[in-house]
Order: sequence, then structure tokens, then C-alpha cells
Amino acid sequence: MYFTKLKEKIRNRNSVLCLGLDTDMGKLPSSLCEEISQDVAARYIKQPSFSLGFQQGPIPQIFSSKEWSNGMAMLEFNCRIIDATIDSVAVYKCNAGFYLAQGATGLLALQATVRYSHELGGLAILDLKGNDIGNSAAQYAKFAFEVIGADAATVNPYLGHLDAADAFTAYKDRGVYILCLTSNKGANEFQSNQLANDGRLLYGKVYDSVETKWNGHGNCGLVIGATRAEIMPSLRQQRGPGMPWLVPGFGKQEGDVENSVKFACSSGDNAVFNLSRELLYGKNDTDRSELIGDAYFARVAFDTEAWRQQINQFRPSIAAEVAS
Repeated sequence: MYFTKLKEKIRNRNSVLCLGLDTDMGKLPSSLCEEISQDVAARYIKQPSFSLGFQQGPIPQIFSSKEWSNGMAMLEFNCRIIDATIDSVAVYKCNAGFYLAQGATGLLALQATVRYSHELGGLAILDLKGNDIGNSAAQYAKFAFEVIGADAATVNPYLGHLDAADAFTAYKDRGVYILCLTSNKGANEFQSNQLANDGRLLYGKVYDSVETKWNGHGNCGLVIGATRAEIMPSLRQQRGPGMPWLVPGFGKQEGDVENSVKFACSSGDNAVFNLSRELLYGKNDTDRSELIGDAYFARVAFDTEAWRQQINQFRPSIAAEVAS
């Protein structure tokens, strides 16, 4: 089961860090892109085989050379990020939008990225925020868990569970993170509205429904943003530590690190904390502009480990034997 595997990773790597592979080739230094393009040409176009299972040979005729190169460049970048960070990260998260934006080759890169993380002993969340009615929801779930092979996925609760989210939770060995209290600035437009029928706020209704009605297989978690740290204590105090949280919002969104970790990760292993852009591209998207090759990925590894240690400063211990 996903959450059992995740807790094992947390213990073995002493990490609750989730690294978001939101790969935007437009943000990478041109010198690094040029080098990656050369690697792509050598590994994915000229060579006759590919260890992740794709049939090789000439570029498939349905793709232009640019389309193929862009998709495979994303994959090359992701694999090198995973190589550099696997020992510091509990789980990776791929936001579907970045891969869909590259078309079919982006989806190939997404699928192969997840496979590669598994080859190195990692876990991967597909940040899909998907859902739909009945048969359509089933196809989204199949895409996430069977086609892409993700260990967990994010799901929109708006359509309810009986003929929607249940399509995802039916995959008992996979995790399903339900959007609850998100980190974006516009979240309050709906999520903090009070319900007329029982006085709860909408995010509270989502939380309670997931915890008491949706989680029959024990494979549900919630997305709670680090920019909402002031609400976390009451959520954990009123509802207990049982629900696992996926907490985005550190780094660029300036979420509250200390209080988010203290309250979200109240039992030491019941939350993971996502960082994406700052780790992939640097704090201001330009502080790695002179770095190429191994130096770039060494910086990513250094920054990732620094964030792991920073988060652990505020994280309650799982047990006495777990070092800080």
C-alpha cells in the first residue's frame, strides 16, 4: 500500500521532502539545455535500445524532430534530477500540466520519469487534480495508476465520491490525495466559505467527508497548503493525526516552514512537504545561469539536502531511534 511504502521511505531516508518535477525547459539555462539536447541525441535517437522499454530506431514519423527532442530533454533532465536527489527525497511529484503542454512526447517523458524513479527505489505522485463522473473518472484513474504507473495521485473533491473519487480509491494499493485547503492565493474564494446547512467551512466539510466516508480502503490523504499554517493546529487538534497530508507551498509561495512542519507532521511521518521551482531552477530562476552539466545537478543535490535538513529541524520525531 502506498502510505505504508511512503512511511518506509520517510524512515529510511529520514526525509519528509517531496520534490516536484514540474519541468519547464524554458526556465533552464540555455547552456544546460544545449548539453541536454546533445545527450538526448545520443541516448534516445541514435542508440538502438532504451532501458525504460520504448521501441527505438528512427524518430516516430508522427513527431517532428523538435517535439521528440523536447519530450526526451524533459526525461533526461528528470532522470538526472532523480539521480542527484534520491537519497534526500521521500517521494517525487509530477505536475501533469507541464507534460501535457509538450504533447504526446511529454506524456512519454512523464511515464518514463515515473518508471525511472521506481528503478531507483523511489515513489511518484501524479499531480493530476483530476476527477469526473463515473466512467470518465475511471479513465482518469486508469491513466494515473495503470498508464503512468504513479503510486499516488491528487484528486478534485468537487464531484463527490460515490461516482467520482471512488474510481481512484478503488486502486487499494495507491494513494489518493484529495484537494482540501490549497496554497494558492485564490483558495479562499470557495474553500473558506461557510456552508448554510451545518455551519462548517467548505474545507472542513471536505476534510471530514474524506476522513469518515471516503477512506474505506485507508488510502486517502489530503492536500493542505503551507500558506495556511495558521489553520493547521486546529485541523490536527480537532481531527487527530490520522490523515496523511501533502503540503505544497514552500519556496516560491513562501509558506511557513516552521509552523507547517510542527503541526502538519505531528507524528513525524504523517505529512510530506513539496518544493518544486526553487529546487529545480534556484531561488530566482537565474542563480544557476552559469552552471552546466554535473555542476548544475550537484547544486540541485546540495539545495535539496539543505531543505531536508531544514525541515527536519522542526519535525517531531517518529521514535527515539530516528535522528534529527
